[in-house]
Parts: sequence; structure tokens; C-alpha cells
Amino acid sequence: MAALALTRAGDTAGAEKLAAELDKTFPLATLAQRYWLPTIRAAVAIEHKDANRAVELLKETSPIELGAANNFVILVPIYVRDEAYLAQAVGKRAATHQADPVFFLEGLFCAKESNCSKFRNDGLKVEVQRFSS
Repeated sequence: MAALALTRAGDTAGAEKLAAELDKTFPLATLAQRYWLPTIRAAVAIEHKDANRAVELLKETSPIELGAANNFVILVPIYVRDEAYLAQAVGKRAATHQADPVFFLEGLFCAKESNCSKFRNDGLKVEVQRFSS
């Protein structure tokens, strides 16, 4: 989670360093290798304006992303994937991404409260309002 926070803050070098440490420390851990590392690398790719790579990296998480015990944790790759979809300018696909309740709820909140610029800027507010009515 720290690496994702660093990425969100714009410190991709720090995030990549933590990812390298995670990779080295847990080379055989499924959650590290097939869940956290692809998610971290995808978030870094989004920060570097490479949404296509992010979507590609996150394909590895799909088989296990809904299998974690902690409900908050299982949504991280899905949320990052939807950020990549938005960055790819396929907002309609992101707004209707059926496997992601967090994206839907965030969009619903943003549409109702008019406080989320990423939804207003690319026309997703209208798409999300369709779901909420």
C-alpha cells in the first residue's frame, strides 16, 4: 500500500524501489507477485502516462483479485484498472465496468456532489447519473 501511496503522490521512483524490495523479499508469494507488484507497476505506468501498459499489467491480477479475504484490499487492482481506462479516454467503459463497485460508488458520489473533476472533465458525470436515476 505504501508504494501505491507514493505513486499517487508522484514519487514513482520511491514506489518502484519499494516494489523491487517486495519482489526480492517475496519471490514466491502469490499475492506479492500476482497481485501487489502488477498493481504497483500499473499505478506507476499510469503516472507515466502509459495507460495501455497499466491495463496489460493488470491482466495478471484478474484471476485472483476477488479472492482476498479483506474486502478493501481486493478492490485495489480493479480501481487502478479503471483509472487506466479513464486515462485511455474510454470513460464509458470505465463507468460501466461491472466488476468494480468502488468505481461505481465513487462515480455516483462525484455525480451527486459535483466534486470530482475527473468525472466532470470527460463527460462521465452524465454516464454515472444514468446509473443513479
